[in-house]
Amino acid sequence: MSTVDPSMSRRSLSDQLAPVWVEWLAYKTDALDRFVTHDVPQLPPDRYSETGIRVAEQALLARFTALETADPDDSLLTRFGCYLGETLTEALDGYWFNDPFLDPRLPRPTVRFLYTDVRLCVREQVVLALHHRSGTYWSQIYRALSGLCVTWWESGHSRR
Repeated sequence: MSTVDPSMSRRSLSDQLAPVWVEWLAYKTDALDRFVTHDVPQLPPDRYSETGIRVAEQALLARFTALETADPDDSLLTRFGCYLGETLTEALDGYWFNDPFLDPRLPRPTVRFLYTDVRLCVREQVVLALHHRSGTYWSQIYRALSGLCVTWWESGHSRR
């Protein structure tokens, strides 16, 4: 059985190998370290969990009191997105995917899942959390995906 995603076109394969994406993946590691030590040190010990996501979203809303106060190029917003995506990959068997939309020269960090046709661009999810200001936007996504993921595991697929 092939492990290649049949929906991956030649272009999307080249997007995964693009130097700008490889650089972003290297940046992600440092960004996550900074996020958990400086930006949101109050994360629980099980940081990649629904509880961790809730704490992180509350911290996001406390830092940015309105969507208009958030600069899209702010590195702190990028670190929030890195954390959200890493939680989805670590806890719910997602995987990072470069999904450039308007400009293929820029990375568009997205999390995809083998068990559902959901793509979550982490930058957009940060903006949507700021827009909704519910404090539960990310945890609702987590819960919905968690149910699908558990069904996936119970059907015999192993955890990554």
